[in-house]
Amino acid sequence: MNAKSICLSLFAVLFFNGANSQVVLTSTQMPQPGTVLYFSTMAQPDSFQFQHSGNGLVWDFSQVPYSGYDSVVYLEPSATQYGSNFPAANLSVSMGTDGYGYIFFNDNYSHLIGIAGDAGYGVMPVPLNPPLVLFNFPYTFGSTINSTAKAVIKGTGAQFGMPFDSVKLVSTINTQRSVDGWGTLILRCGTYEGTLLEKTITNRIDSAFAKVVFLGWIPIPGFPMSEVDTAYNWFTGESTHPYASISYDVNGISTGGSFYAGDITSSKSYLSSISELKLNPNPVKDYGLLSAIHLIKDINIYDLQGRLVMHKEIHSASATVNFERLKPGIYLLKVMFSDGSISNLKFTKN
Repeated sequence: MNAKSICLSLFAVLFFNGANSQVVLTSTQMPQPGTVLYFSTMAQPDSFQFQHSGNGLVWDFSQVPYSGYDSVVYLEPSATQYGSNFPAANLSVSMGTDGYGYIFFNDNYSHLIGIAGDAGYGVMPVPLNPPLVLFNFPYTFGSTINSTAKAVIKGTGAQFGMPFDSVKLVSTINTQRSVDGWGTLILRCGTYEGTLLEKTITNRIDSAFAKVVFLGWIPIPGFPMSEVDTAYNWFTGESTHPYASISYDVNGISTGGSFYAGDITSSKSYLSSISELKLNPNPVKDYGLLSAIHLIKDINIYDLQGRLVMHKEIHSASATVNFERLKPGIYLLKVMFSDGSISNLKFTKN
């Protein structure tokens, strides 16, 4: 996991202006804590051909093959394990197992101020200074953003698998974004007029330094390393999270794509395609049977305000869960599997 992955996934859009006109983004459409968005993972993103710029375009994803589902969860920063490391944040977003992005936004802008995740050296909080600009509001057709953020991680050589006493990793992330098109986005779950198409070029340069007696910090051989990729994000007027996205490496080969799947938590095909995760009964009163075809590591349960209200270790493909202490309402059940994958479903507590 790296800072870039969350940056790309958060570039967004808002406020629909009416038919045959483009969306205008404002802070009013930033996701609320407790928001869960489900996405279909494109099976062959390279095969999807589309117009990259212009007015009144049409992008039809309704027949695009998909191989599974993924989800994005927005939370109160205080409900996450690392929220205290980012006191200025007023929104956080899940980034896989035990990973989060931390956001500060107001009426004028939205910034990614830090991340907490495992870059291969264990989970750790990493501030971005300067932060990465996600939006300058209002944001619409013709808007551009050029932003540079920097992350610095310090630790022992043992932490990073290097033969030095102290190591410093520096990641510089530059994004160049432009909204070059608008039109109609067609998904299986609906049609969205006035959708914006944004092009994002991300250049990340990673440097590493070792601290040497009498010399201070010196560059480590093999660094810096750089990576450039391009992403196209489609933004509707319903949220500041993109409803479709396709990314490409420096050679123009797609590295992945997804599109909004709508409310699929009650769909049998959804449950069967992402590990046969089931909760019976649902709604649940006191006890429920949680089952899957893969080994479940643990579960987290969040209320609609994004607060973590329950955690339980499972280490089995099925388990009886006691829900007695939960108040009546709707909850999000986040399941971590032993292979590192994650599934979510909503349930009702009576």
